Amino acid sequence: MRRIYICRTKILFVLVFMYTHFYGAFAQDTDVKIDTLERRVKRLEVRFDTAAARLTSVLGIPNGLSRRNLEGGTYGSRLKLNTEKTVMEISGYIQGDFIHSFRQSGPYKDAMVPSTIPVPNSSVGETYFGIRQTRFTSKTTTKTEMGDLKTHFEFDLFAPNGATTFHIRHALGTLGRVSIGQYWTNFMDIDVFPNVFEYWGPNSMPFLRQPQIKYTAPLGRNATLAVSAESPGSQISIADSIRFSSRSLFPDGVINFRYTWHVSHIQLTGLLHPVSLKDNDKSKTLWGYGFNFSCYWEIFKRNAIVFEATYGKGIGKYFDDLGVQTLDAVVAPNGNYKLLPAYGGFLFYDWWWSDKFSSAIGYSYLHSNTFSSQPGTNYKNGAYGIANFTYYPVDYVKIGIEYQYGMREDIDNRKGENSRIQFSGNYKF
Repeated sequence: MRRIYICRTKILFVLVFMYTHFYGAFAQDTDVKIDTLERRVKRLEVRFDTAAARLTSVLGIPNGLSRRNLEGGTYGSRLKLNTEKTVMEISGYIQGDFIHSFRQSGPYKDAMVPSTIPVPNSSVGETYFGIRQTRFTSKTTTKTEMGDLKTHFEFDLFAPNGATTFHIRHALGTLGRVSIGQYWTNFMDIDVFPNVFEYWGPNSMPFLRQPQIKYTAPLGRNATLAVSAESPGSQISIADSIRFSSRSLFPDGVINFRYTWHVSHIQLTGLLHPVSLKDNDKSKTLWGYGFNFSCYWEIFKRNAIVFEATYGKGIGKYFDDLGVQTLDAVVAPNGNYKLLPAYGGFLFYDWWWSDKFSSAIGYSYLHSNTFSSQPGTNYKNGAYGIANFTYYPVDYVKIGIEYQYGMREDIDNRKGENSRIQFSGNYKF
């Protein structure tokens, strides 16, 4: 019996030893795993907070109502409709503009377009009330086996000739990396649009919506490369319209590189713009080109410098101020023709005093070279300046007052200037 008792004691001791040894090891291993998971969770929380801060910086209220977000379509939506595969977002805003011009405005009563300022300009002022900037946007996203299928349809009420009727802005479809339809030209950078109320924007800014097919590819985590073929056509000043006429023959080609850090970015684009014309029964194509560099640099807490510089030859239709001047090329009465070089740039500062108040101030300049056959009344230089103060009383609403300056100088060195005060209210839905 004693032997059996000793044997049982030894077995029990061995079992206790094995249990404590293996359980301790298991518990220790479990503790290590728990500590590792806790560290991972903390890192994820930090990443999430950082991402949320960045998102708030870009889309947050009131910063989501800044002009670059409104124009770029990144101001978010409060109305979403979900189905099994598709999400539809509906958004937009109502905007009322109340403008007093101290001199004649020219054909655009509700936009500061320096190239259309009368020269010389009368000191007789005028007042305008309107809602033409009001906008409606519809977007959809559908999951497919080839990637996301996205559509973007948008219109405002800024129709030509001053009419307050539907005006198509965007009609774009995207599947994966390929986009087809009408959208901002790949040559421009809509994300450097300064935070202003005025509709037209800096006169030196490439600013054009046109039909296109575009392919966008990521280059690492922070860069993209986009190439596009865009709507053919040019704007030519022709003295002899019987012998010469403009032709739409070859599409424009654009390559676009963008590098992003945090919410800031730089962008470099190149443009090939064929300018084709018909000389009786013969065709001639001149090869226009352009380069654009832009930068949105957030210095601290949403306060940002926006900068853009553009140079090109025969690309007048792409400039905000030259698009209404037919200055891609000039055909002289003797039959000689020439592409017109142009260059310009702007610098603005978007300042946020607090979450409730912001200001923007800046200046833009544009120059178009001339041809000896052009009349003295043709456009040569233009300038554009803005200073404003904006108040955000509640989410999705902003109101503000803005001073605007515009100047046009012709080849004969005569100038026309205009100053305006604009009060606007913007109500997003």
